[in-house]
Amino acid sequence: MYKYKNHLAIKELSIRALTREGVVEETPEAYKDVDAVANVSHELGIATKVAKLVPIGVIRDDRRR
Repeated sequence: MYKYKNHLAIKELSIRALTREGVVEETPEAYKDVDAVANVSHELGIATKVAKLVPIGVIRDDRRR
């Protein structure tokens, strides 16, 4: 967890989570390569590529209702 906090601090970003797992599940290693998934889906005909979007941020609410 600490290496991710340091990596974000270098970029002047901060992160807050209730648990260590909340931080770790959002690390880059937790995700597949979106371009690879989109290309395979397009080639198999189960999806059609129409645009490439670039995320600018994530807001997540984990409060239990």
